Amino acid sequence: MPTSASSLTSSLIRRVAGAWALLCVAGSALAAGVTYHVNGATGADDRDGRSPATAFATIQRAGAVAGPGDRIVVAKGVYYGPVEFTAKGAPGRPVVLEAEDRSRNAVIITNANREMREGRVAWRLEDQALGLYSAPLAEITARVLYSGVDLQPYGSLDQLRGFVVEGGQPGPAHGYFHDTAGGRIYVRLHASGRYGPPEPAKHVISISPRTGNGSAGTGYNGPTFFNLGIMERQSAHVVVDGFTFETPGFSGVHVNGHDVVVRNSWFLGCRAGVTGRREGADTKVTSHRVVVEYCDYTQFPAFEDMMEVIRERGPAPGAPTYPLYWWSRKSRAGTAGNITYETGIAALVGSDWVIRHNRVHNSFEGLSVWCIRWSKNLQIHDNVFERIVDNAIELEDHSEGMRIYRNVILNTVEPLSWQPLDGTPWPGPAFIHENYIRNSEELNRLAAETSGHRPGWFKAGASRANWTRAHMKDVPDDVVRAPGAGVVVFNNTVVFPHGYFLTRTQPHTRIYENIHFVNNVVVAQAFSSREDYRGDNIAFRNNAWIGFPRVDGHLGEVFAGQGGVVVSAPPPGELRPEDFLLPQGLAAGAGAPVTEALEAFPEANDIRHRGAIPFGSTWAWPDVGPRARN
Repeated sequence: MPTSASSLTSSLIRRVAGAWALLCVAGSALAAGVTYHVNGATGADDRDGRSPATAFATIQRAGAVAGPGDRIVVAKGVYYGPVEFTAKGAPGRPVVLEAEDRSRNAVIITNANREMREGRVAWRLEDQALGLYSAPLAEITARVLYSGVDLQPYGSLDQLRGFVVEGGQPGPAHGYFHDTAGGRIYVRLHASGRYGPPEPAKHVISISPRTGNGSAGTGYNGPTFFNLGIMERQSAHVVVDGFTFETPGFSGVHVNGHDVVVRNSWFLGCRAGVTGRREGADTKVTSHRVVVEYCDYTQFPAFEDMMEVIRERGPAPGAPTYPLYWWSRKSRAGTAGNITYETGIAALVGSDWVIRHNRVHNSFEGLSVWCIRWSKNLQIHDNVFERIVDNAIELEDHSEGMRIYRNVILNTVEPLSWQPLDGTPWPGPAFIHENYIRNSEELNRLAAETSGHRPGWFKAGASRANWTRAHMKDVPDDVVRAPGAGVVVFNNTVVFPHGYFLTRTQPHTRIYENIHFVNNVVVAQAFSSREDYRGDNIAFRNNAWIGFPRVDGHLGEVFAGQGGVVVSAPPPGELRPEDFLLPQGLAAGAGAPVTEALEAFPEANDIRHRGAIPFGSTWAWPDVGPRARN
């Protein structure tokens, strides 16, 4: 009897469950322990914390006394960090740190400048016509929010006055510039009023500390790196539940050791949601067995800013042009040369992390290279990634054993990226399956029309930058081979009208090896930007290609591969998931075994359908985001 894709996923879960299931189960079936209470408004740290009437004032005090099986309940309010949490649980008896109310902004842990956030700093009107204001600010910042709205940094006051970035390219119509020498911050809020009044004094202004060390700003640099630090260096056995984390230097929750669950939480103005100790090839220095689930991560309105720039503003006359000119959040402006975006819901990932049932939206990236660069056996499943400026999930530079399945990826310029920049070991093996990926016609069409770059849903290649690394001097540069079982992309449904399948980021003379596409259903305009490129050495088998719009020479037959099918146009009307999952000949009974995935999926030889959902199944969106308490 044919085995469904959901059965394949069950097999995967069984294979990885041993490393972290005990901790997850323990979070919902706790051994009896003491319940401590924290109330920043009415509590005091010289009390016993054992009732609301005798609550502690700080989370740190509760963490100092809690032990295995204990529960800490934090009352509504704003708690200024950084919070160094030292409690340690035990297997089956974690310490649970939970918010009294899981709603967004009900229980906030923030690293924001307190005087500014509480409205005790006066704003000065600098230019009424421009709506330009300033206020004193001595310390360098990595993030500025006004009532939760993310402000992009500009590199100079002149750039902020004109809303232009390097090269004369247009930037969003609201932003900030920090004059570090003069000790002032300048802001221009959106004059339209769509995000509230244009006067900063009428908003909660949350200004973070500077970001981390290093050129990417990802290196730990002390407590302001995080809002909440789980400080235990070994197995912490801690569950964090229901908080809003706002404007840290880098991460909302920093896990110094292992065995931590973060759930039902909100990440606002965070470069990264949850981070490990550090990244690296040596597993002795990385954090392991961390679960991030049912959370919400955003850099709102990053995507709206991009669409506004695409629709309404082009590069200045005479300015040099470059593809993807709306990438202005990728710059190093305003933070002493550090990158302030390009991260995601997790970062500095070690071994056996699980990222599931989260909503990642309106951000520059979902999970970037700085998030998962040295990850091992990372599971990313049942998440929704939507309205993302660059990539939803990047597999580079050295990730090993990554599984990406049952996610929904919507309106992301280029959803998946396999683009290492640091030389060998190349990323892999990786298994990407059962995902539903979709862009609107407008996004792909406007991106191509305004920048000259037509997005591809799969970006891949090893550029020359890899061979500038010292350890690459004797490595041949004509072939890039994914290790192990390779990169296996199977049983996905991709609706990408007016877009390409492939964005190639290596010379056409450099060959891909050990990359496989099997049983996918894809709507796209063309194979890639070059009509004569046929994906040499990439393996294509039993895929369904639907050309939209119909373009001669689109090379859909190359992607379809052996046993595949090419359809000249999609069904009429709205392009729904069902249109590509159910028709006889496209999905049902039309699948092929995926022998390349047998290493991870013993049932891979029994697949009998194409696309993300087995024939006859009901399409269901993943259950994502913070859940209300019962």
